[in-house]
Amino acid sequence: MTGHLIEDVGRIVTVEDWAQGLMPSQNNSFCKFLAKKREQIEGDAVKGERELFGAFNLAEKDIAAVKAFLAFPLRTAAHPAALLVTHNSFAVYLAERIFGYAFVKNAVKSIGGDSRKQLIATREIFERLIFLRMKAVYSPAEIAARTAAADWMRGAEAGEAGAEKKRLATICE
Repeated sequence: MTGHLIEDVGRIVTVEDWAQGLMPSQNNSFCKFLAKKREQIEGDAVKGERELFGAFNLAEKDIAAVKAFLAFPLRTAAHPAALLVTHNSFAVYLAERIFGYAFVKNAVKSIGGDSRKQLIATREIFERLIFLRMKAVYSPAEIAARTAAADWMRGAEAGEAGAEKKRLATICE
């Protein structure tokens, strides 16, 4: 993986690099929107989130896992655009691959007193939660259209890295 990054963009890229490259100016209105959303998420202050999780009727460990997945890039980057790594339609797809297609709801007592297992689609949980937080579920194309792009994102540094790789290969021969 790291070899591909070096070949494609010329260096190892962090989430912070990516976020800074997408939105170099934190005065951008979309960046300000993301900063506000990030603050709400980190403060566990998203209006309606507790109620939404209550409606899903998930176990506390599953709620924690969903929140941890969505918060992962926030732990590794300070820039507000880091939020876009997990709050988009591709992240919903990725969540299905990681968690499976459904979560098991907490046991529900039926009329006869039996406990039945009910499922809720992973996609539904993530799409509704992301929509609640962001007011949209952006596609990767929509994210790219709203943002700037640093030169390294277009592989501007890749030529230099490729030349250095060739130089080192000839030295080692």
